[in-house]
Amino acid sequence: MEIFDIFLLEAVVNGILLGGLLALLSLGLNLIFGVIDVVWICYAELIMIGMYAVFMLHTQQGWPLLAAMPAGIAVMTNGISQAWRQGSTRKASAIQ
Repeated sequence: MEIFDIFLLEAVVNGILLGGLLALLSLGLNLIFGVIDVVWICYAELIMIGMYAVFMLHTQQGWPLLAAMPAGIAVMTNGISQAWRQGSTRKASAIQ
């Protein structure tokens, strides 16, 4: 058995990438709650919709990745504006 296995390297890289993604999500949620004192229930759903839009545009529609990313951001921004208009946010002091 080799000491340096390629599958071990792949598992380590995948773990680092997934940890970075989760860290970015938690930092965004922390900034929303800490800076503007708003509990935003739909934050994770909007992030996933944006990621799914980039994935679908890139794999199924054949868009270049650098063009699909701004389109995914536009989809997510549209979802944020719709959620804000419908009032899906609440002040943290009102919940406590």
